[in-house]
Amino acid sequence: MELNLTPEQEKFALECIQSGRCQNIHDLLDFAFQLLEEYESKTPTEKFALFLSRLPYVSDEEQKDIEEHFGSLPNYDRSEYVDRTDWLLGKKEL
Repeated sequence: MELNLTPEQEKFALECIQSGRCQNIHDLLDFAFQLLEEYESKTPTEKFALFLSRLPYVSDEEQKDIEEHFGSLPNYDRSEYVDRTDWLLGKKEL
């Protein structure tokens, strides 16, 4: 099998090997596949919790700056939103 990596992926793979986190590309792929299998075994609620845990914290000052530049939620047209809460919780299909 031939595998073509993007330059960014190749750089990351080489950094993992050079730093000793992985012995070779096979170890890196094994680890990546294990993570994917673990992720796929999660329930939608667990996946959503993982997603939320990866969101950066935004201070009140940063939020104010964001809203000054992009507007706040009340300024957006709610008809453009798609509520996916039930889908994320595994209660319905899209």
